[in-house]
Amino acid sequence: MKRHAGGAWRRRASVLVAIVAIAVGGAVVISPQSASAVGCSGHTCNGRDPEANGCDTGPTQTRTRFSKTVDDMWTYQLRHSFACLSMWGRFIRDDCSYPSPVHHWLRVDTQIWSLNEWRPYATQVDDMWGETSNCNGGTAWTPMVPGQENTRSRLGWGTNVSSSPPSSWSYSGWYNGGRP
Repeated sequence: MKRHAGGAWRRRASVLVAIVAIAVGGAVVISPQSASAVGCSGHTCNGRDPEANGCDTGPTQTRTRFSKTVDDMWTYQLRHSFACLSMWGRFIRDDCSYPSPVHHWLRVDTQIWSLNEWRPYATQVDDMWGETSNCNGGTAWTPMVPGQENTRSRLGWGTNVSSSPPSSWSYSGWYNGGRP
């Protein structure tokens, strides 16, 4: 899965369509939803890439629910897309001096409210090692989990010197899904 900042081509394509339509004499109205069309919603986002599906754009559509910076060297985040009704973990490499053999693992656990209790729903786990060649703000992320109404998610993080998941995890609190 390709992980890097981007998504500008989608915005440019929407602007180009509007310019061409106006040039041939038509009027175009672009709603915020059509300008940033998304490729999935809720449970259909499970396991998908947030950038490739247009879920990572727009400050009013995406927000950071949890953020933890460690030693000014890296940041772990739980992201929530209101447009896609999904959540994912994001890793930001803030400093070029941290040891490169360290594998940073993120996991996002989601539960769904069903039969009067929270039940396991979806989990995505991913190794961030080698995904962030840009060491001053380079980002990598996990696949998405559902983040619609009646769900809640939490971010787990851990490190290991091997490519195996860590034996213990640190966790954020739980954050509810759905729209603001």
